Amino acid sequence: MNPRTFEDHAFQRQFVLLLVFSLAVAMLGILRAPLHVMGTPALEEKGYFLTQADVVYTQAKNIPPAQLAASLHKTTVTLPDAWDHSKPGFEGQAWYHFQVRLDPNRPVPNALFVPRVIMNAHIYINGQWVGGEGAMEGELARNWNRPFLFQFPPELLHAGDNLVQVQVAGYNNYRSGLGRMWLAQSTELEPLYASAYRWQVTGSMLAALVAFASGLMILVFSRVFAQDQGMVYLGLAVMVFAL
Repeated sequence: MNPRTFEDHAFQRQFVLLLVFSLAVAMLGILRAPLHVMGTPALEEKGYFLTQADVVYTQAKNIPPAQLAASLHKTTVTLPDAWDHSKPGFEGQAWYHFQVRLDPNRPVPNALFVPRVIMNAHIYINGQWVGGEGAMEGELARNWNRPFLFQFPPELLHAGDNLVQVQVAGYNNYRSGLGRMWLAQSTELEPLYASAYRWQVTGSMLAALVAFASGLMILVFSRVFAQDQGMVYLGLAVMVFAL
């Protein structure tokens, strides 16, 4: 056998093995990725899992939270609420209202963990703004894969019923909406948030880098060894997708 041909076949085998290994690692990550929204056994005992809300869909702007809380045009939804299914064609803002009755046997919460919201969200506790990510009007930031942790003074909550309002702004046909959330102490939620950030943000960045490197390898392989124009286009397409 020609030494050059033998080297080409050896490189092809190594290239295929590397691609198979990369695919196996990716599949393992998908199958073993934790479902952060389900919390932990300790969180179930100490926190409040928010899964149902009364929501007002509106295209009006600058409406006071108290006025929206008193609105008669609320719709009860079970989270996660995806506008593409619950309100097809809608684009604007949705105000989610949660009635939370504090349990005297549980610690008073001081943080709200939002594993998933699309696009932007602002949080109000008993009418008091406690934090937000992104603008509610104009050009919206594409916050579709980021978890959020909002902290607030526990004094905002009081014995009995409390009102938690989540203002969400989104676009039509962008999977806009709100997922299930946890209300608890920050010490219980911070590890969950950190893990969610690693998987959903850092993990996505690493996946993009791996995809770019794979596209570069396909490009090198196609030009140096295979001399296949179709593989050149495939490599370029993978690199463009990663970027």
